[in-house]
Amino acid sequence: MQASAAGGVEPQARAGFERRHRLVRWLQRGLRVLAFSAALLKAFHMSRAAHASPSPAADVVPQHAPEHARRARARDGGQTRAAEGTSTDRQLGVSGAAGSRAARRGPELASAVAHPAAASPARAAHTAVGVEADKQGVRLLAARLAEAFGGLSELLPPGTADALVLLAATALVVPILASLKLSPILGFLIAGCALGPNGLHLVRDVHTTEVLAELGVVFFLFEMGLELSIERLKALSRDAFGLGSTQFILTTLALAIGAEWAFRLPKAASLVIGASLALSSSAFVIQLLQERQELATRFGRASFGILLFQDIAVVPMLVLVPLLGTGGSGAALGTVLLTALLKAFAALSIIGGVGPIVLRRAYQGVTASKSQEAFVAITLLTVLSMSAFTKALGLSDTLGAFLAGVLLAESRYRYQIEADIAPFRGILFGLFFITIGYAIDLRHLAANWPQLCAMLVCLHVLKASLLVVLCKLGGLTSKASIRTGVLLSQAGEFAFVLFGLAQQHGVIDAQLAKLLLLCAALSMSATPFLADAGAHLAESWERRQRRLDADDSSNVLEPAHDSREGQVLVCGYGGVGTIVCDLLASMFVPYAACDIDPQVVAAAQERGLPVYFGDARRPDVLRAFGLLKSAKAVVIALDKPSECLRITKSLRRDYPDLPIFVKSTAASRRALLDVGAQSVVSGEMESALLIGAAVLKCTGKNEQEVISLIEEERSKVYAKSLAETLASVPVYGSKDKDKEEVVDVDIVWEQGKGPPEQPGAAPAAAAPAS
Repeated sequence: MQASAAGGVEPQARAGFERRHRLVRWLQRGLRVLAFSAALLKAFHMSRAAHASPSPAADVVPQHAPEHARRARARDGGQTRAAEGTSTDRQLGVSGAAGSRAARRGPELASAVAHPAAASPARAAHTAVGVEADKQGVRLLAARLAEAFGGLSELLPPGTADALVLLAATALVVPILASLKLSPILGFLIAGCALGPNGLHLVRDVHTTEVLAELGVVFFLFEMGLELSIERLKALSRDAFGLGSTQFILTTLALAIGAEWAFRLPKAASLVIGASLALSSSAFVIQLLQERQELATRFGRASFGILLFQDIAVVPMLVLVPLLGTGGSGAALGTVLLTALLKAFAALSIIGGVGPIVLRRAYQGVTASKSQEAFVAITLLTVLSMSAFTKALGLSDTLGAFLAGVLLAESRYRYQIEADIAPFRGILFGLFFITIGYAIDLRHLAANWPQLCAMLVCLHVLKASLLVVLCKLGGLTSKASIRTGVLLSQAGEFAFVLFGLAQQHGVIDAQLAKLLLLCAALSMSATPFLADAGAHLAESWERRQRRLDADDSSNVLEPAHDSREGQVLVCGYGGVGTIVCDLLASMFVPYAACDIDPQVVAAAQERGLPVYFGDARRPDVLRAFGLLKSAKAVVIALDKPSECLRITKSLRRDYPDLPIFVKSTAASRRALLDVGAQSVVSGEMESALLIGAAVLKCTGKNEQEVISLIEEERSKVYAKSLAETLASVPVYGSKDKDKEEVVDVDIVWEQGKGPPEQPGAAPAAAAPAS
């Protein structure tokens, strides 16, 4: 039995050692070539630079020396560097030889693994020496890599080497994490930690990267503004100024008390720490919500509203921190705050009053020229000038970019602007996450890990607990409250600005500022894991609640716990119902949907959507919603026309003034209109879009904004339908090249028309009715 075990382990151990030895050998060869090339180029560059300016070293030939003497000194320097490189190569050769010996010792090590009792002390010593040699080889490889990149960075133009390093690291790390189904944000953080000043220091010009990263945040908030019109901001006012203000005040006080007790700080410093850590990361959270398509869910809207208020709250904090450092009086503090409020009011008035007129005329002139370059230029000018304007008034530059996006969200150019700005935002925003990774100092983390762990646990538990309670009191469901609280429990990017400002004005010392910055960076790095943890915790809570209510086995829908006036009731969550609900969520119109398919309901509730199990054909189920008397409209999107007709009759009899929108076929259109349907549309996809448009207009939404939204959704729907159709078509000759076959593809044109006729072609047959 032991022999068979040894026989199985020995080949595996030998193969592992051989693979590692081959990898080390190829790395050695590549790095030797790279280092030798860099050394030669650097020697040539230094020999040319010696003609222009003398070196500060003592052994450099003076400028007035003869030409041949300077050349001889440059040649000697090159030989010295070559000798140093040869010495390092010899060290690498020792490591490679150690790897070869380790490969030859494979059978012995495999036997030692299979028979640990029979392993002699000598073999154990040889194993330890081999492991230490491998570690030394890895360290030398890392040093040679840093030396090679350092030499290349001196030869290339300023910033070029940094750009190459960042792009290479991003292209390598992000796909690996994507294949592991992890957020790309973690890839940017890992790249920043490894390449920054606290890692290998391959990126030399850190300041330039940070400036570009700030532009990434500016473009990101501009894109967020494009998603929010004035009406959508009004819909978010309850979450922003209700939940957001309460969360910020209570969290600031709680964290300030904790900081004063833990660090023995004065009240001013504790207040700055509490207010800075009370902020959450808009960049991380909104990016994750967009990636997972959860921004339109209830907890997504609540999270966005809270983050919006926090961005506004940064403005007075930027004014207060310098005053706290100088010890200003209460009167001076009040004067500065009043001045800041007046500046904010003036900025909002100017942007809101003059901005739409100027932007409309500017874009009309640019689009008349039909120049794509000019259109991109005016968009970039709008973003940067608006952010510079608010920054000149002492406000946040990101606030100006956000307001610019809100103004352009009302224009007809919104979707073209969003497409043009996406490449800039993607690259620059990735740099922002890389700069966050710069702040992660692994050495400082190893030296202070108990204190940092305690700070992180206290921060996340305190913020999450307060937010869950406040969201529950604010009318959110338990599931949405848990997800919102856990998702917003991290620190934010503005903490870096506020801690740096506090250190600059003497509010906190440098050592504490470094510890707080590291805590904020680690907290932000945990955001993707917090999102997953919040979803699992909320789902566990939901399952527990379902087990408690398992005694009710009827299929009658229970009344919604978070129902409000003005909701839209959607009967049927199939193809049409899903599109209608997505359109309503995009415009922040509250809705509730029901469906009789439990799998459909479960999938929707996992995304946090207000979809419930219930049979819409039963009047008592519809009355269980408690919405019909105050509902803005009812959408009936069932498959069978007879069921739609029966539900319409029942609703019209009990609620004569209720708007009813029905999806049906052309044959039953007249009958539905006769029994009191507000609008009847036939066709599958197009009916969903038209019903959604009618419901949005019925709820008082702007007509131009509704048209723009429907056009965007139509493009998405037809692009998806076309992709599915093409994917189902087999490639001719892929299975049997000798067999000829003709593949017929039926495409249903949702408008009820066939494809446009080609010149000389026979007329197309009429498309069958849906």
